[in-house]
Amino acid sequence: MTAPRCLVVEDEDLLADLLVDNLRQVGFAPARAKDGERALSDLATQTFDLVILDVMLPLRDGFDVLQTLRARNDHTPVLVLSARAADADRIKGLALQADDYLTKPFNLQELLLRCQALLRRGRARRTEVLTFGGNRVDFSGRRATTWRGEDVALTPAEVALLRLLAEQPGEVVDRRQIVDSVFGRSTPVKHRTVDNLVLRLRRLFERDSKQPAHLHTVRAVGLRFDPDS
Repeated sequence: MTAPRCLVVEDEDLLADLLVDNLRQVGFAPARAKDGERALSDLATQTFDLVILDVMLPLRDGFDVLQTLRARNDHTPVLVLSARAADADRIKGLALQADDYLTKPFNLQELLLRCQALLRRGRARRTEVLTFGGNRVDFSGRRATTWRGEDVALTPAEVALLRLLAEQPGEVVDRRQIVDSVFGRSTPVKHRTVDNLVLRLRRLFERDSKQPAHLHTVRAVGLRFDPDS
């Protein structure tokens, strides 16, 4: 099972190192951003399961990062970590759709437990929402917001294929499984039907549909989905 990815957005090196080391020890795959601009760039181009977000950051503060993230329809779980203990700041963070808010100084074990709880909640929620490469797919609503900012409706077949691939990131899904899962075992489907479906998804979600970063064809086998490319 792939380790859950956590982005630690913290400009204090000692604290960031402490968080990264301890997150790794409890099974996360942590990465770090030192300022708000880098955090937003990383979150636009990579997929994370959790964000630990400091408020006092260079370039763009944590509240600005959080507000921008939610405006993108990115609902990655966010734990705000701040030296600001005032009720007004905590309320502001929660109003901006932070999932949790912890003030400094904090108990490390409590932080790790909160991270694990947010991860469980995020996984349950992510079964209906997929984010990758600046795109957001709402499976239950059969709609998507592309990296261009376009809001598009998806067909049942498009939703079924994306869900199937997203459940097995980085793995090759063979064409027989794709046909059975998307169209049903008893439905006669031509190879071109699947190819046209993939082409449509690439045009929607890839920045260069001729050189896809996420939806890869593995010749004579099937498809592979790479959310973090």
